[in-house]
Amino acid sequence: MRFLAYDLALDLIRNLREPLAAIRRHDAALAKQARDALNSVAMNITEGSGRNGGDRQQFFAIAFDSLRELGCA
Repeated sequence: MRFLAYDLALDLIRNLREPLAAIRRHDAALAKQARDALNSVAMNITEGSGRNGGDRQQFFAIAFDSLRELGCA
């Protein structure tokens, strides 16, 4: 069964590909940090979806923090 949050994370990665390329032309380090945060969102959602209990919530919290990190990029 698909997990909506994961699908949305993948859509976000696809939709930000071009804006990140534009950012990279001006600040490669910032673009890398944003790309890493995007990947962290998807990977932590995936990891959390396979866990139970507190572990699950911790992975989702990390994914959310990575998503918030993108807000300042």
